[in-house]
Amino acid sequence: MKTQHYYTGRRVGVTICLLWLFLQVNANAPFFPTDIKLNAKGEIFFTQKGTKSIEVYSPDGSQHLRSVALGETPTGLWIEGDKMYVTTFESWGKLHILGLESGTVEKQSRQVRVPAIR
Repeated sequence: MKTQHYYTGRRVGVTICLLWLFLQVNANAPFFPTDIKLNAKGEIFFTQKGTKSIEVYSPDGSQHLRSVALGETPTGLWIEGDKMYVTTFESWGKLHILGLESGTVEKQSRQVRVPAIR
């Protein structure tokens, strides 16, 4: 039980630190986070709606490691093994499967029209 509380507390702390960091560094850049995930090495993957990208940071959040440009608005992120699964949505929803280290698209779903919710 203590492990779960530590993990949750660490995740909240890292999230707050990253938000502060982005606001300080990118004061003029659009900033709309859509998801945050950690990989097995503890690296922080942070999707942004405004820049249509995935930003990767070191486990302590102090160093920006790389960016992955998507070209579409990311809406969700899942990391499993050596792949990351990213959902995007403009006028059509898509699922992109990217290499975790390279950030290159390995597979992309066909476009799926999502009906409006009324």
